Amino acid sequence: MSLKWSNKKIIIVVVLILTFLSLLALIFAEKETRDLKRKGDIADLQKALYLHYQEHHTYPPVDTSTFCGNINAPENKNLKRTLEYYLRQDPNYEKGDKPFPSDPKFSGSDKDYFYWKTGETSFMLLSELERDNNNEKPTESCRQEGNAFDYAVDQTTEVELKVKRLK
Repeated sequence: MSLKWSNKKIIIVVVLILTFLSLLALIFAEKETRDLKRKGDIADLQKALYLHYQEHHTYPPVDTSTFCGNINAPENKNLKRTLEYYLRQDPNYEKGDKPFPSDPKFSGSDKDYFYWKTGETSFMLLSELERDNNNEKPTESCRQEGNAFDYAVDQTTEVELKVKRLK
């Protein structure tokens, strides 16, 4: 009789372990999915910045040589509007049904997508990642309460442009 009970315990333990491993894999998959969205969003914003530069020979905002801040912050609505105009030249955004890029988890926080215009001809776009969170991209020299981000692209990062110029 004790042998049968031991077999049941083993089966229960195995099922619990498999359930735990499945949940762990699901959590990692969700984080990876959000990180992939972040990298795609950053690439889209980079395209918008590139198109702006092609037209104005500087990165936005045009009235200042440097700038830094969260793209989706209310105080940066003019920057967001400018970037959205250029995003709409991308076939993925042109119909207006794809929303403006926003971090899938940190939207509205200090860890939402960060834009740093480091000069007339240079910029950085930064994002916080969940799977590869190394905080190697600090922003202290940009603002007093600088954050550290995990992922960044700049004006030298290659970008594939598929755009339809707006008339």
